[in-house]
Amino acid sequence: MPLLSTPRQPAANTPPQSWGGPTGGGSHYSFHLTTSGLFRLGYDIRVIVLDEAGSTGLADAPFQVNVEDSWQRTTRFERLRAVSEILQRYEQDSDVFHIYSADLIPAAGRYRSRGRVPTVATLNGYSLWCTNSDRIDGQCQRSCGIVQRLRHANTSPTRKLLSLPIRVLEQYVAFPWARHIDQFLPDSPSTKRIYEEAGFDLTRSTVVPELLDFNAIRQAARPERPERATRTGPRELLFIGRLTAAKGVDVLIDAISRITTPVHLHVAGDGLERPMLEERARQLGIADRVTFHGWVPNREVWDLLQQVDAFVHPGRWPEPFGRTVIEAMALGVPTIVSYTGGPPWLVGPYGRMFTPGDPADLAVEIDRLFSQYERALVAAERGIQRAAEFDYRTWVPKIADIYRAVSEPDAAASGRRAAAAPTGSVRS
Repeated sequence: MPLLSTPRQPAANTPPQSWGGPTGGGSHYSFHLTTSGLFRLGYDIRVIVLDEAGSTGLADAPFQVNVEDSWQRTTRFERLRAVSEILQRYEQDSDVFHIYSADLIPAAGRYRSRGRVPTVATLNGYSLWCTNSDRIDGQCQRSCGIVQRLRHANTSPTRKLLSLPIRVLEQYVAFPWARHIDQFLPDSPSTKRIYEEAGFDLTRSTVVPELLDFNAIRQAARPERPERATRTGPRELLFIGRLTAAKGVDVLIDAISRITTPVHLHVAGDGLERPMLEERARQLGIADRVTFHGWVPNREVWDLLQQVDAFVHPGRWPEPFGRTVIEAMALGVPTIVSYTGGPPWLVGPYGRMFTPGDPADLAVEIDRLFSQYERALVAAERGIQRAAEFDYRTWVPKIADIYRAVSEPDAAASGRRAAAAPTGSVRS
């Protein structure tokens, strides 16, 4: 869980080309692009991680990486206080704290209620208040109080009861700390709306999407790939992501059993749901039409995307952004997404959408896409330029502008340090 801090004298160096940065999900990849981009702009970056695991991939980073383990405490509130004290220690030579985990927002708000350094926070998930991402449906946040968070928590009835005092403290102490954050950076208009509907004040906010390296993706495009329009045999579909209930892969597998178009589904990702999904494919008699690839590294994902005819993002939950969606678009792959969260904003008129959790509707959209495939290819080709809008080279200077805007006037003029703050989780 990253905390980014920016110090007093800007660095003039550029990061070594050999630095690969951290691996992981979309937020980790975006964090890597943000920090390396700020470094290229001359910012003196310091990344603070809350455990050794959080520093994976940062060993050869061209900026300072500090591992802090002094925050370990018995209860969540003690841990939040400890993290706010870590920020206090870094106050003297930092101009901005940038929090990259919703879990840490209460700690950052507590610090800012009495601390000097302006603090911004990226919103790329719902863990600030949501106790079970498999249950969030894009509507429940409107009535998400203490009772619902207890009921939805993925734990035993006894532990739910024991956590009641924590939920009360969250509601009336921790959540109000968030109002001290200087600027929130939701990663899509949907994320902003959901936070507002959950009761958080995002008056001071700017939508800053997850970032991609558009040039690297386009350079990886293989001109010798098979022509999708003239492919013979079954059409190839691809899903990329964690195998959890929220991702809706079971919906996609059910849809495959219903469609009339001959297709083969590739599932790139792993998770606790994999055995259930494999069994579901066997029960439906389509096991020979579904291939589970397991976890696939980022650049191999780009290669997979170029071998398929369409990409499907079947999420049940309101995915805050959807990096795999924008990567598919960057490679000109026809795309279908569920109509919830950030993906519809990304796809716009360049892809197809279906009702979340409805395999029959998804089956209809898959059949329609392939029955009008030439039109889908034209739309996907136009969508490449939409994907280019999320390139980190465009957005990192805008993030730097936000740092300047929230800093004191003298800090904005001097170009002092930006700090990326702790990475890790303090949830119990």
